[in-house]
Amino acid sequence: MILVHGLGMSSRYMIPLAEHLAPHLQVYAPDLPGFGLSDKPPQALTVRQLADALAAWMHEVGVKRAAFVGNSLGCEVLVELAVVHPQLVDRLVLQGPTPDPEVRGIGRVRQ
Repeated sequence: MILVHGLGMSSRYMIPLAEHLAPHLQVYAPDLPGFGLSDKPPQALTVRQLADALAAWMHEVGVKRAAFVGNSLGCEVLVELAVVHPQLVDRLVLQGPTPDPEVRGIGRVRQ
């Protein structure tokens, strides 16, 4: 299980959930680039770049496929990860997603 934090946060707020899940499965809670204790890129990364960074991190730690829990911006990163790296994703739990208001949804039709 990989826990992915939201914008302006770090993995620290995922620790209680990680501790609850740890007796039952292996749990990771990485800091995305630019957040928490991670390296700080010279500029903010896009959602796609964050998804690619998460994929690279998984490769580095040897996780081939995982279930994920994302919060807020973490949801966007995980949806992007599932789109561009579907082989890495077993399942997603999206808690408090922050959708892009410019993207057409079920309630919006093209005129």
